[in-house]
Amino acid sequence: MRLPSRFAVLVTLLGTGGLAYGQAQLVPTDAPKPVEEQTIIKGWNPFLAFTGTFNLVSNSNVIGQVDGTSTVFGAGLLGGADYVDGKHFLQLSLAATEAFARTPVIHRFIKSTDAAKLEGVYNYFLIANAGLYGRLSLATSFFSSDDIRGAPTSWVDATGMAPVPLATNATSQHLADGFEPFTISESAGGFYDPIKKDEIALSLRLGVGGRSTFADGVLVNHDNAATPEIELLELSTVHQLGIEAFAGAVGKLEKGKFNYKAGLAVLLPFVNNDAADRSTTKLTRVAFEATLTYTMAAWLSVVYSSQIIRDPQLFPAGKDEVQVQNTLLATFQFSLVKKKEAPKPKTKEEQALEDAIHRAEQAEKELKEAQKKLEEKTATSPIDTSQPTPPAPPTATPPVNQTP
Repeated sequence: MRLPSRFAVLVTLLGTGGLAYGQAQLVPTDAPKPVEEQTIIKGWNPFLAFTGTFNLVSNSNVIGQVDGTSTVFGAGLLGGADYVDGKHFLQLSLAATEAFARTPVIHRFIKSTDAAKLEGVYNYFLIANAGLYGRLSLATSFFSSDDIRGAPTSWVDATGMAPVPLATNATSQHLADGFEPFTISESAGGFYDPIKKDEIALSLRLGVGGRSTFADGVLVNHDNAATPEIELLELSTVHQLGIEAFAGAVGKLEKGKFNYKAGLAVLLPFVNNDAADRSTTKLTRVAFEATLTYTMAAWLSVVYSSQIIRDPQLFPAGKDEVQVQNTLLATFQFSLVKKKEAPKPKTKEEQALEDAIHRAEQAEKELKEAQKKLEEKTATSPIDTSQPTPPAPPTATPPVNQTP
């Protein structure tokens, strides 16, 4: 949906209460961990959090501002669960964010963020840092999408050779129904985690990946600034199967105040339903995603996210677009079910000190027990009267002083 520039800046700076995921979330919530580690929480470990934001601005005779009231409010739901059993690691995640806004330019609430994603990742560890994986994800939007303007505008369909008028001198153009587009992604193969540290945890995946995006009839902006109309393109339903490669990293800096995630995924669709019969290399899907989070308090974070996607098969031949999304937002988060944190492993110095204290406490306990046994033995021992009593030593008589 195309928004007026002033309103777009307002939404970007104030945030929407949660991350706006695109067609695919590339980086898992947590990097896979070896299940043999002592710090792993065994069994189920669920979490559920609510995020939200609200902003209200009223202007009257303010220079450079339109008189009236601007309102932005949003809500999000973040949840999921981890399950560990032996060599099996299952991770489920749910992310849903919604935001709506109203400005003096557009006198109605319109959605600025609408994204929902459900994902499951299964890992089977053959060794401590490598094994097999399977992944399934569903991504869509809940509500219908419309391009709404504050002044009469004309839209045309520029999918074909000649533009086709859609709406003339109107204030809105329908782009997509609810739950459109709808994307299903699945993949299976092998993974390798060469580095596992708090500062950086690196994950590599290679396998077979499939993807279906149901997008027939969905319109997307393809505007040419040189024309008075707004050009739109009609997307197509995409089915792909091929080789998928992924590299991602997560980490914590400054004692956990800064958290980052980054991932790059490439899908070579050897099997596809492209109507233009383009080659595999031309249809290769490349997606990059990065997120940096600064935690100001347990309930307040500032999040910057960037997403770049090249997905040629969605667009008509010769008119594909690189999708770029940058978001800066403040997130107010309230945990309803908090995820259990595994205890951190002790350093060598901490373990040596703990062992020394334990040995000292054990030695002191053994000493007290020995002293107690000795006192009990002394108190209960009988006096031996079979031997005669030795005579008392003679008393020495002091010499008598004589006067010369």
